[in-house]
Parts: sequence; C-alpha cells; structure tokens
Amino acid sequence: MELRQLHCFVAVAEELHFGRAAERLLLGQPAVSQQVRRLERELRVELFDRSPRHVRLTPAGKRFLPAARNVLAAEGAARALAADLAAPTVLRLGTVTGLGERLDDILDAYRRQAPTVRVELDSLPVRERLTRLADGRLDAAFVRGTVPNQDQTQDRNPDQAQNQAPDLRYLPLWQDELVIALPAGHPLADRPEVDLADLATLPLLLTERRNHPTLVDLVTAACAEAGFRPLLGPPHSTLQNTLASIGTGAPMWTVVYAANARMTNTRRIAFRPSRTPLTLPMSLAVRRSAPLPRLLLATCRNPPGVEDADRHHSAGPAPGRAEARVGRADHRGLRGDPRVPGRERAGVDPGVPGRELGQGRQAHRRPVAPPPRAARGVRAPAPARDGRTAPRRLTPPAAAPRAPAAGPAPPARASTGRPPR
Repeated sequence: MELRQLHCFVAVAEELHFGRAAERLLLGQPAVSQQVRRLERELRVELFDRSPRHVRLTPAGKRFLPAARNVLAAEGAARALAADLAAPTVLRLGTVTGLGERLDDILDAYRRQAPTVRVELDSLPVRERLTRLADGRLDAAFVRGTVPNQDQTQDRNPDQAQNQAPDLRYLPLWQDELVIALPAGHPLADRPEVDLADLATLPLLLTERRNHPTLVDLVTAACAEAGFRPLLGPPHSTLQNTLASIGTGAPMWTVVYAANARMTNTRRIAFRPSRTPLTLPMSLAVRRSAPLPRLLLATCRNPPGVEDADRHHSAGPAPGRAEARVGRADHRGLRGDPRVPGRERAGVDPGVPGRELGQGRQAHRRPVAPPPRAARGVRAPAPARDGRTAPRRLTPPAAAPRAPAAGPAPPARASTGRPPR
C-alpha cells in the first residue's frame, strides 16, 4: 500500500468522480484509475461501485475511508514536524501574568535543548490571544481558568468565549495557587494562614472584571462561601500599584499568584495562604492541525525550578564541596597524627598546591617494607647530580695471597761453600 494510492482513493471518494479527482490531484484520469485499481487488488475488495452514470462507495469503501484519512493526516503532521526540525523556527507563545519561574524554565529549556528555536512572548488579553492562535499568528497560548464545554455560551464566561473554536484544543498543565497579600504590620500577618471570614471588614483591591473575569469570579465566590460579600476598594491596573497601596499600611488586602509572591521581595507586604485553598487551572491552547510543541508541554508539566536544578546538577558540585568531604574524612582518620607536622585539617594540604589530604597521607598509611640487603661490594643508591639516583659500585677488595699448592718439594741445590751473589 502506497500513499499515492490513498491520495487517489480519498480524492475519488470525496469527489465521487474520477475526472474531478484527477483535476484536483493534477494527474491524468487513467493514472488515478490505475492507482485505485492497484489498491483494490492489494486489499482484495471493491471500494467503488462503478457505472457509466455514477461512482459510489461500496460498504467496504465507506469503512476504509476514515482509516485512509487518518493515514494522510499522520503524513501531513510528520511532514510539518520534519520541516520544523530542518530549519530554525520561531515559537510564538501567548503568555499570562503570574507565570513566575515557570517562564524562566521554558526559556532555559529551549536555550539548552532547542537552541535554533527563537521564543517570542506575546502578552495579550485572552480574547485576542485565542483569536491570534486560531488564525495562526500564535503557535500556543496559556489559558487560565476552567475550559468550558461545547454547550456553554459567551454570556456565562466571557473570559473563555473563544475557547469554543473547533480548531483549538486545551491541554491541562497545573493548578495556579493564589495567596493573600496584606500589610506586614496587620495583626493577621502574624498568622500562618488567613481565614477569609477575618477579611470581611477590610477593603479588597481587585482588577476590573472585564480584565480578568475568571479571577474576580473565583475570589467573590470564595468570599460568599465564607459568609460575606467583599467590600471592593478602588481598582488598580497593575499589580505593582496594588501592592504599593497595600504597603502604605492601610488595612486592605488582595490576592496574588503564588509564583509572583515568591518573586516579590518587599518588607511592607505579607503573603499568607488562605485556609480555604484558592486555585485556578492552567491550560495550554494549541491548534488541532498543528504538531504538538512537545518540549514546551514537557517543561510546563514539570514542577517549577526543575530546569534550574538540572542545570546546576550538570555543572557538577560547587567548588570546595569535594575538599570539604575529604577534609571531614581526613579529620576523623588522622586526628593528632605526629607524622604530619603542620598539616591542616580543613581539607587541603597548604604545602602542596592542589593536593587533597586524602592523597598526601596514603604514603604514611602504607606499610613500609625494609630495604633489600645490598650485595657484596655494592653501596646504597646515591643521588646523582641531575636529581636521579644511580647505583655506585666500589672497587672490589684486594685478593688475599694464595697458599702454595700441595706436592713434592723441589730438590735442594748442593752447597759449594761460596756465598750467594
């Protein structure tokens, strides 16, 4: 079975005419008919009911058509993915507020694992964000809030009005936690958790509902469950202005994404979790016809900070850690060793640059074998002028006089009476 046979079969099944299918495929009609016949012979079944007046799918052809379309769709997705891998691409990502360290993890993951992909961030209102995703100007977009079903209408949740686009699908990622922000000098700031009912008399600073209806609906519904209707204060356009107003010390409060709270360093604001958990689901919206951004999806589904931890782990231990470990071991093993005078116990031998104590003491721990007995006439090695040692041989001692060989004595000469000359 070949892909061109499936292309011809699907075209004829949709056009129900061999001539129009050939025009659509930019082929000749005999070639289309030939490919369909080959497919039928291979499958051993008739796919079309042919007559001089019409062309119809047989029951077997109707059952085979969805499978053929799935194969061609998989082919298109594979070609699109191959095109993305062949050349540097751009990931156009629609972002939301409160991503915190997760956004850093995404940028680090693409820098390390896909350096040829340039990530472009685009922060837009949710309606425009999803509109650009649907028409191809964005590749993926974050969406915060519950994804509605097909029977929900725009009037019930304007924040998710565009989620009903049939070409978009939503992949769940994580639950965004919200914490309570209030002045650091307020008595409630001394508690580990804050009950929403204790905030009934304090003004609540929130953005306007048209800017973030999902967040506003969540907070007001939680306050209603706690038994009060929140006293809304003047709205602020940015989180910075809201926190600045609370930091003046006036009794008021707001809710902040926990990721933003972790990245905010101020002594004038106290962030406390709510006794009643406040969370919003986060999803990633993508087009159904486009290949999945698998690296983006995998990074988002990891806990925050995993990329940073992996980067530090791959870089190896910090300088000094190995020396500290060796120093502790050496301190236990060589406490008060008289053979190592002046040796530091912190971990590094100050007299030998770069040598750790564990390496320098091995010679003292090994049993020292006695030197071999020197052969007769050979002294111990002496240092040479160039620093090396070479054996030096002495002159052998003088030989002792030998005793005369045993045997008959020579005959004595007869005396003549003359003195010897």
